[in-house]
Amino acid sequence: MTERWYPQPADRTAENREQEFWQKPVTTLKGISQSRAKLLAQLDVYNFRDLLRLFPRDYHDWSQLTPLSALREGEEATVLAVCTTEPNLRYRGARSTLRVTFRDATGGIVCLWFNSPFFADKLIKGQLYLLRGRVRSYGQQNQMVNPQFQPQDQILLAGESLSVPPEGVNYREIGPENLAVSFVRPIYPLVAGLQQGNVRNWVETVLDWALDRHYLREVLPAPLRRRQRLSTGEYALTRIHRPETLEAYSIARHRLVFEELFFTVLGLLRLGRRARDEFAAFPVRLGAADDKLWRDTVSRLPFSLTGAQSRCCDEIAADLAAERPMNRLLQGDVGSGKTVIAALAVLRAKLAGGQSVLMAPTTVLAGQHYSTLINMPGLDSLRVALLTG
Repeated sequence: MTERWYPQPADRTAENREQEFWQKPVTTLKGISQSRAKLLAQLDVYNFRDLLRLFPRDYHDWSQLTPLSALREGEEATVLAVCTTEPNLRYRGARSTLRVTFRDATGGIVCLWFNSPFFADKLIKGQLYLLRGRVRSYGQQNQMVNPQFQPQDQILLAGESLSVPPEGVNYREIGPENLAVSFVRPIYPLVAGLQQGNVRNWVETVLDWALDRHYLREVLPAPLRRRQRLSTGEYALTRIHRPETLEAYSIARHRLVFEELFFTVLGLLRLGRRARDEFAAFPVRLGAADDKLWRDTVSRLPFSLTGAQSRCCDEIAADLAAERPMNRLLQGDVGSGKTVIAALAVLRAKLAGGQSVLMAPTTVLAGQHYSTLINMPGLDSLRVALLTG
């Protein structure tokens, strides 16, 4: 039995709630003031829908771990280690320095955070952390300054995923092989004044709320998704922001790229249908004598039109003869002969008693087209003028 796709039934009250959710301003989120909202506006982010459609520009794969003993000065590395000291927070005037030591089964490292006293409550002795930063050597000791970090509540031991106990874990048991899951962190586009961690948290919050409310609706028919081998919309939006692996990211990106192009094409088709149905155009039709004159001009060209060029001319002539606006894109490589097709279309309009405008994006290109038209044998009947500025 052929599966049919129908739009999901609309409960108007629920639908209104869903629309209100997506249209909520970003200032609804904790930590987004009016000044931060203005910064997000520079990224075209105004509401929850915009925030969820702010896709990462890159990813850092934190699953590629380095043992502490293998760290080298100057490299950016990700490590899995246990916090082995209480956070040491010191102030010098208004400035603060937070110092914590981490260890795994192979060695140790000192991490320093400047002017970030609020991290002291998030770094707990005995707990497991992923840290990523640039390594520097200080005497015989390796350090990371202002590394990013992520608490880990899971550990892989003997091939089994276990929760980290409240009392912590023994650093002598910890190595790269103990990471329970791969960990890929999204990197979002920013403007001056926004921080990566804040944007990541805001996106995570909206994504969690949308998942809890089942608001990530499928917008593509199931037969189309199967034919194009696409994931669901919920999977794509979830994994583009939370890719467990780079393969999951690729699947999500493929779906979202297809979706964007699909609706762009639908929009263009809708505009084209509207133009055909609602707008009229002066038909460019040639009598027998003028049509013969047009074909004689083509025969006097210093070259013969290719089959593709002849076919394009016939299709453009049919469009011009219709009582609706032409909506056509002529595509070809540089030097493939697009200009002569445009010139022959201009000639048809002239023979029908009309005028034409051949527009170009730059003055230089306009001058080139002008030179081509006035020097092309067979088109001497055209009266050509160049307008710039």
